[in-house]
Amino acid sequence: MTRWDSVGTGWVTTSEVELDTVADALQTDPDWLRLRVDELTTYQTPETSTLLDGLIADGDDGDPDEINWPFNVDEFLAEDDLFDQRDGLLRRYARINGDRIQFAASGDEYVAFLSDGEEVLGEQLADFGWGSEAGMGSGAGGWTLYQSGTRHAVAIPSGDNAEAAIRGYSFASDPQGTAQLLREWMDHVEDSCLGVFGAAALALEPLDHAGVLAPERRHDWEVQLASLTSGYGETIELTVYAEPAVIEALRAKLFTEETYRLVKEALADPVKGDWVRAALAEGDGPAHWASEVRE
Repeated sequence: MTRWDSVGTGWVTTSEVELDTVADALQTDPDWLRLRVDELTTYQTPETSTLLDGLIADGDDGDPDEINWPFNVDEFLAEDDLFDQRDGLLRRYARINGDRIQFAASGDEYVAFLSDGEEVLGEQLADFGWGSEAGMGSGAGGWTLYQSGTRHAVAIPSGDNAEAAIRGYSFASDPQGTAQLLREWMDHVEDSCLGVFGAAALALEPLDHAGVLAPERRHDWEVQLASLTSGYGETIELTVYAEPAVIEALRAKLFTEETYRLVKEALADPVKGDWVRAALAEGDGPAHWASEVRE
C-alpha cells in the first residue's frame, strides 16, 4: 500500500507497506483501511473482495478535486467526468490493483465498490429495465444491482433514472441474506420505476404449471409475455442472476407483496388469471397494474 498525506503545510508519502493478508493489515494498523478525502491511496492485493469488505470512508464528504495535490490527478478527474456525480456517491482518490475505489451511501454509512471509467466492476446480481415509445412519454431507464466484495452490494441507476441516488447495501452472503438483499433492492427501485413487482412475478413464476391451458391459449400467453420484453410500445424486464436456493427464498419473500402475489396466482391459474394476458394484449404492462384482485 502507498499513501500520500499532508503533514503541516507539506506533503509526504508513506513507505510502501507489504503484508501477507488483509487481516494482517487490520491487526497491524486498521487506519490503513480508512480512506479520507485529502489522501491518495493505492493498494495491490490478490484479496480484492476481502479488502473491499474492510474499507471505510472516513471524514467528511468533501470533493477530492478541491485538494491542491502536489502531483497530477488528471486521470482521476477524467474518470470523474465519465462516472457522473450523483446523490449517494462518495469519491476518493484511491485504487485497488489499478481500479478506482468509490463509495455508495448505505444509511449512515458507506460501502466500497470498484469502477473502471463509467462501468461498475462487480458481479451482477439483478437488473431491471423499462422502455416506452408512447409519444411524448417515450424513454428508457433501469437499475442494476452489483455485488461488491463478499457482503456488500451497490444499486446503480441508468438511462432516464440515471440522476436518482445510488445506494449501497450490506448483506449476509447466504441464500436467505441474498434474497433479502434482492427484496430490499426491488423496494428501492419501485420508488422510481413502477411495475417492478409485477415484472418480478413474470420473471420468477412459472406459467400454467398444472397444464390446464389449451395449446392455442398457451401460445397466446407466450406471445404476450414475449412482447413485454422485446415488443413495440412499452417494455419491461427484470432478471435475477442467482442460484436456485436464492430464487426460492426470494419467491417466498416476495409473496407478501400484493402485486407479486396476484400475478403469481394469475400465472398459476391462467384461466381465472386471464386478466394478465388481456392487459398485456391491450398494451398495459406491470406499470399499469393496480394492487387489487382482478375479476
